[in-house]
Amino acid sequence: MSAANPPLSPQIFADELHTRVASAIGIPADTLETDADLTDLGLDSVRIIDIVEWARRQGWDAEFADLIEDPTLDAWVDAFEESDE
Repeated sequence: MSAANPPLSPQIFADELHTRVASAIGIPADTLETDADLTDLGLDSVRIIDIVEWARRQGWDAEFADLIEDPTLDAWVDAFEESDE
């Protein structure tokens, strides 16, 4: 990531992730609970890959397998933060 485009801060990243996932599912972000199973809500593997690619462009990384193993926003934020350490 270039100095002109630093990674998003953890809170901004978590908020953007929440908004992006809600949009991918097709629901308002304010109705998406952070502990909801995203695959039960209709998020498929292709959309998860798109989200991983978006996150990497923002300077955050996580493995697809980690996200699919526990498909909740809470777990995803943890996975992205752990990979940043």
